[in-house]
Amino acid sequence: MIEHWLLDDLKRITRRQRTVIIDPTGQCSFLVVILRSNGYQVLETDSTQKAKWEQEKDELLLRMADETEFKREDVIFYATRTQDDLTFLYDYCFTHGCLDLSHPQEWLKKKIFSVTNLQVHLDNPMLLRAAKLGVGKDLAWWRKIVQHLEDLIDLDEELLPFVHDPESFLNSKDTDIKRLFEEKVHELLGQQYISKAPKTLADEVIKRMLDGLAYNDLPDPLLQLYYKWSDSTNYKSSLEGYIAAYKLNGASNPWSAHSDHCFEKLDLLALRQIAANFRDKKFVSEKLELLNKRIHSTKCKFFVPTWWHDVNLLFNADTAKLSTCRSLGDFIDYYTGYFCKVDRAIRNLYSTFLHEESIIRPLQETYEALNHEVLQTWYSFAKEYKSDQQGYLPTVLASAKPKTAIIVADGLRYEIGDYVANALKKQFAIDKQVMLADMPSETEHNMSALYVGGNEIISVHGDREIRLGELSKKSFAKIQLEQLHYGIDANILILTFK
Repeated sequence: MIEHWLLDDLKRITRRQRTVIIDPTGQCSFLVVILRSNGYQVLETDSTQKAKWEQEKDELLLRMADETEFKREDVIFYATRTQDDLTFLYDYCFTHGCLDLSHPQEWLKKKIFSVTNLQVHLDNPMLLRAAKLGVGKDLAWWRKIVQHLEDLIDLDEELLPFVHDPESFLNSKDTDIKRLFEEKVHELLGQQYISKAPKTLADEVIKRMLDGLAYNDLPDPLLQLYYKWSDSTNYKSSLEGYIAAYKLNGASNPWSAHSDHCFEKLDLLALRQIAANFRDKKFVSEKLELLNKRIHSTKCKFFVPTWWHDVNLLFNADTAKLSTCRSLGDFIDYYTGYFCKVDRAIRNLYSTFLHEESIIRPLQETYEALNHEVLQTWYSFAKEYKSDQQGYLPTVLASAKPKTAIIVADGLRYEIGDYVANALKKQFAIDKQVMLADMPSETEHNMSALYVGGNEIISVHGDREIRLGELSKKSFAKIQLEQLHYGIDANILILTFK
């Protein structure tokens, strides 16, 4: 609001595009930035000039600049001396306009009272600090400050830019604001104030935050700082640097750390303990229960390994529903609706921990025990199995409309196809239909079933494509999926993938 109050006063008192602002103590120098950002040319007197003749020369040069270089612009003379001490600028105070800020606190109190009807009881230094911090703030903020409902320094807003670049942040502050901010930070850290380099103070804040995450003991302002920092596109890189440099000590415990911590070392330690005790169902269940909040947290997802979801799914896999399967159709619904996700989980875990035997072997054994139960149920319905793969593509192509693309994958497990289909849901309407493959499950046999049907076996893929065209009576373009690009124009496109 202070910028609006200032600009409103200038509009009211300015005549002939010239105004003199009187500020003998220089306490309102922060207003110069506001003036320049609003299109004013600000000419400042030199406060270092003490001799009378030096001050006269200073003002004479300002007037010359005003009447030559800036004669067509809106000009503010910012004078850091009293009105009585002015010489060549003195008459401008009367012929053009003058805003006397010799007592800026009184000017502020009047402005605040005029719009809030609130008496200001802040001492003069604190009120001036409020003015500096109030640039860009709304009237609601001023009401809270005047009524002592809010602190001048809002660490929730200020801490993140500070820890990201402490030197630049504090160097941009006036001395009194910088001191006030540093005092608030020391108070947050539970320390007595002593002058420190900006980087040193920031390092202490960060260490306190990371220690608090490791031992689940940190004040809410630092937890909120961590959440905002980890979620910030502009600032997250600096957080990652601090985390990489942070050293956990031997007392760190994954089970007592904050659930949203950022330490991969603790996650791996927890996983190794689970893997080492994987046959102890109670132990695993209790530990996963402790990890449940972390795994499903909506905050700091960047620092939660995706493999935790796979581990959780694997150890909590439910095979009890197999007992309710009374037909092949029931089993297919069970697998496609649920167990295929377990297959996907173990595939992901293989990819991540293939070379860490102490982790992957217990996970593999857990999966194999589950898969054994699934296969036993599957084989019990073997007599019901009947492929519906024969002649599938000719049927699809016969009714295909223009701009249809068909992806034919060789050796694709259901869980991979399901994963792709789910990923496409974000952009397309998905209709999942399950096909039962022909036997034996070999490329030559199954591809012939898809492309041709009638139990006809064609060994050469190109020959299968020719037969497909003959059977469907449709022409189509055909390429490898990885060669697809925007320049391809075809009404029907078949893409193959291995």
